[in-house]
Amino acid sequence: MREAEAVLAHKRAGDVLFVGHGAVGTLLFCHYAGHPIDRVRDHPAGGGNCFASAREGRGILHGWRSMEDPGKRIG
Repeated sequence: MREAEAVLAHKRAGDVLFVGHGAVGTLLFCHYAGHPIDRVRDHPAGGGNCFASAREGRGILHGWRSMEDPGKRIG
């Protein structure tokens, strides 16, 4: 969280993309969604998933979605 917040603290224009292992994504998702860390919130199997959070306030904009079909909600 410290490293993600350090990146987000830079008030640069545009979106920020974090790419990493799914477990790290799940930790970020749980934190920004206000959920306790739990595998029930884990990304779907198979990899290639994403979620979006607001830069200001960090609220979740959408849950896990497939990178190949970003309009399709999964999990």
